[in-house]
Amino acid sequence: MILSVDKQLQYFLSTIIAGLMVGLMFDFYRINRGYSCPKKLVTAISDILFWIFAALITFVFLQKTNEGILGYYSFVGIILGLFFYFKFISRYVIKLLRKTFYYVIKFIRVLIIIIFYPIKLMRYLLKELCFNIRQKTKKASSVTFKKLKQNKSEIKENPSKKNKSSKKIKKEKKKS
Repeated sequence: MILSVDKQLQYFLSTIIAGLMVGLMFDFYRINRGYSCPKKLVTAISDILFWIFAALITFVFLQKTNEGILGYYSFVGIILGLFFYFKFISRYVIKLLRKTFYYVIKFIRVLIIIIFYPIKLMRYLLKELCFNIRQKTKKASSVTFKKLKQNKSEIKENPSKKNKSSKKIKKEKKKS
């Protein structure tokens, strides 16, 4: 199939645009990977997945614009698009993406603080309440335990007191 010069030029420009798109996706991927700092194995796997994804996107784009025609000019156009992107555009996009990522991450952190502050406050208040209850319970139990010990020792020393105290309790029960 012989294509007119106009069609070939249109297809060539669309392959350059495909190269620019791949460069933009690569910068986005590079910035994202820089923030996450993955290990070597994860980096290798994600690199492979990125290039598979980039190839699929390029193929779909060329399918829509070039009717799926892959000529030598397609590869030359993609390489030229990538070269042009990395030579002249990439540094500005990287600055913009870094600022965007910075502000998005900052916004998410503030949002998390706003969401979790009431939870932390409730946790702190419950902790304080439990601590205070525990302290008062300890104090009350130690006082009660001391009184019981004291009463036991008094009863052992003076057994007649036991009878008197039990008689008082019986009288109080009869009155009520």
